[in-house]
Amino acid sequence: MDAEESVNDTFLQAWYSIPPARPNSLSAYLAKIVRNISLNRVKANSAQKRGSGEYALIYEELAGVIGASETADDVIDSIVVRDLLNAWLATLTDEQRMVFVGRYWYRDRVSTIASKMDLSVSKTKMLLFRLRNDLKAYLEKRGIDL
Repeated sequence: MDAEESVNDTFLQAWYSIPPARPNSLSAYLAKIVRNISLNRVKANSAQKRGSGEYALIYEELAGVIGASETADDVIDSIVVRDLLNAWLATLTDEQRMVFVGRYWYRDRVSTIASKMDLSVSKTKMLLFRLRNDLKAYLEKRGIDL
């Protein structure tokens, strides 16, 4: 039910926003809309009072990489960092990229990623730790102050 509502909300929001906004890539524009709608829905469905603190944990993990004064969405939305992040992701192996994107884009639990990738939970945690450190070093090397 949530998926159907998210798709309908995406098309509605695109309908109202596209005439003044002219996106270069319609698929990327729609993907960003559906991601924001989905995240808002997930945030509402898994509020802290309902016992889920997973999203706060994900932001806390990234705070050491991108700085505590900004949220992950603020930094990732910036064009320069987005381009650097894409370039960094291109240097990773398929396994590393899937683990990192699974955790920080799709916001999967570490245990879920470990089972999907046929890895142990501890190996997945260590891989994420190393990837965060590598990303931090990569961004600092390119002049992004953290």
